Amino acid sequence: MSDSAHFDETSLFRQSWTVYDAICHENYMFHRELYACVAEILRLRREQGAYSILDLGCGSARFLSSCLRAAPPLSYTGVDLSAAALEEARGYLTRIPKLGSSFEV
Repeated sequence: MSDSAHFDETSLFRQSWTVYDAICHENYMFHRELYACVAEILRLRREQGAYSILDLGCGSARFLSSCLRAAPPLSYTGVDLSAAALEEARGYLTRIPKLGSSFEV
């Protein structure tokens, strides 16, 4: 991939993500409620023992990262078609110290 193609993909992602961030900030898609449920499910699962997550279409993993901080999995693998989204996901998920070397995107 040429540098200009990478820049165009990253630029498009950032522009689209700005709109998505605004939608999330206003909670139009009920992300707060949805991820409160996800956090509770992961907490309950963690009580049963170690678990792993395969996150298909992980995007930036921004919302999931706070859930994982509360109930860290043994391993996490995030998959997304957007390299720019995966780069952002790395930033959010590497802040979860217990994931350590078991983290992949």
